[in-house]
Amino acid sequence: MSLGSAGLSGTGGSHDLYVPEIWSKRIQSAFERNTIAKEVSMDMSDLLAMAGGDILRVPKLANRTATTRTLTSFAQVTPVGATESQFSMNVQTWVIDPEFVSDALPAQTKLFQKGQIDGKMQRAIAEKFDTDMWANYTTLTVSKGTDDGTTAASPDDIFDALEAMDSAFVPKSDRVIILSPKTYWGFVKNNIIPSGDYFSEKAKESGRIPQMGGVEVRLSQNLPTTANGSRVNLVLHKEAFAFAIAQPARVRSQQTLDHLGETIVGDMLYGTGCYRAEAGVAVYGK
Repeated sequence: MSLGSAGLSGTGGSHDLYVPEIWSKRIQSAFERNTIAKEVSMDMSDLLAMAGGDILRVPKLANRTATTRTLTSFAQVTPVGATESQFSMNVQTWVIDPEFVSDALPAQTKLFQKGQIDGKMQRAIAEKFDTDMWANYTTLTVSKGTDDGTTAASPDDIFDALEAMDSAFVPKSDRVIILSPKTYWGFVKNNIIPSGDYFSEKAKESGRIPQMGGVEVRLSQNLPTTANGSRVNLVLHKEAFAFAIAQPARVRSQQTLDHLGETIVGDMLYGTGCYRAEAGVAVYGK
């Protein structure tokens, strides 16, 4: 029997008729190679597995302040209650990439398509995951640069972002700078930046920006654009954004006789959110 359009929509339908072949190990390995957001964000998948359901709630403690006590004091110590808030994340994003390969295709072409389709699907899923993760930038409390769609981001904007994170007591470890292609290559060709000042090698010759301010630099094609047309770059600590994966990336297939072909579907179920708004800075650029 056919799945029908409902079975491919991710909203329900005849899933009980969907008996797949699973290529899970290959698709998951390829997903890991194509995502940046998963590497630099906080993984809460284990907490989701313990809690169950599709909404993850995690308690979050505020920073504390120590006070001075007089050496000769015998006064009773008064405990100060912890200030606690709650981080909540919906794990309800079900992304799919469906394809149908007709039996009418020549055998060689069909084999080629089936041999390549899983790689294309995992890349599409990884790009969607990164796009959804970076969209949480709107929750960050600090931004640098000018959000006008015409002013380029500068190295000073990045350093200002690092300064803001230091002022907010964000740990120096586990930081990363994520640049859009426009900003990344603008930094490489910008004559204001002498390679020896900021990079460990000649950026124009190598095309690489290893670090800025002691922080690793990465490039992502999936960073968002603001309503004003500015590209968003990010300076992040690992706890700025979080995610939980309920169903890892996979590709499944079913031969459908009534349609004389094979339905192939890649899918993944996850949630993303901003865990600590002070642990990241959005840097706008043209």
